[in-house]
Amino acid sequence: LADRLRSGDPVERRHAAEVLMVVGDPDARPAVDALVHAVEHDDKDVALVAVEALARLEVPEVDEALRRLRGSSDRWLAIIADWLLSDRAERQ
Repeated sequence: LADRLRSGDPVERRHAAEVLMVVGDPDARPAVDALVHAVEHDDKDVALVAVEALARLEVPEVDEALRRLRGSSDRWLAIIADWLLSDRAERQ
């Protein structure tokens, strides 16, 4: 699935992110780097699903990526990242 997140087809990338969101932790952990890349570099439709999939994983890279996204020029993505960071903090 991580390879599918790097596909040239945005529909395939979004579908891979959706599947990873459902798969969740710990099985989706090998895709952390690909999810971070999708969140930071992909179009909004893929990035929003990828950030939700990423937020479900309990690995340190997730908090780092979400903190970077809080400063995004895309306000919607910044708001989502802030909300997900708050949600993760409450669960700990």
